[in-house]
Amino acid sequence: ANQLAAGDTRSADGALVFQLDDADLTAGQEYEVAFKARDFAAVQGYQYTLNFAGLELVDVEAGALRGLTADNFGMTNLDRGILTTSWNAENSLTVADDEVLFTLIVKATEAVKLSKALRVSSDLTIAEGYSETSDKLAVSLRFGEERTISTEAFTLYQNRPNPFGAETTIGFNLPAAMDATLKIYDVSGRVLKQVTRNYAAGYNEELIERNELSATGVLYYQLETATETATKKMILVK
Repeated sequence: ANQLAAGDTRSADGALVFQLDDADLTAGQEYEVAFKARDFAAVQGYQYTLNFAGLELVDVEAGALRGLTADNFGMTNLDRGILTTSWNAENSLTVADDEVLFTLIVKATEAVKLSKALRVSSDLTIAEGYSETSDKLAVSLRFGEERTISTEAFTLYQNRPNPFGAETTIGFNLPAAMDATLKIYDVSGRVLKQVTRNYAAGYNEELIERNELSATGVLYYQLETATETATKKMILVK
């Protein structure tokens, strides 16, 4: 994904569709944008350019695609609103409709509708997919029912960066102003750091520094309110 991909003039004989929920985004808020399967049958790989407008990329979370990591995304042109991506598998993959393939964590830099903020192109990496039955699939985004995503939901985001060395940021969303507790603990359950505050409604974050954690390797962090709990894993490198 970090290199330009050459294409040819073959016409597509099928379609590779990424399904997304449309939403009105608010400037300054972070959102989880799930790219979901739609007729994702016997797919062997794909590549394309994703153009951003009014958005900043914060992080990438893996889903049903085997082996997909942040390394599958080319981020050198993010300042131009361009993200390239490619993925392929040794064995073809079939994923059920509406299962999340991967998720982009984005921050809205202006008020914008998601369907107006994202589009597929061949600006840098040629947009095409491949399957067992087709050697070229036309790649597209399909925006379905409009929903409010993340801003009104209790959501714990993946820390960034991850893995981390010096410091990392843990972001989360609360549906209303409330007390919440953030705990970081090791694989044995030993609590390394705990923060309890009254947080504002919407997006919040905590900066975690290495010197606050007396452990390395795989760690867990948990956000808890009076009614909700969520846990994620992170890695502190030596």
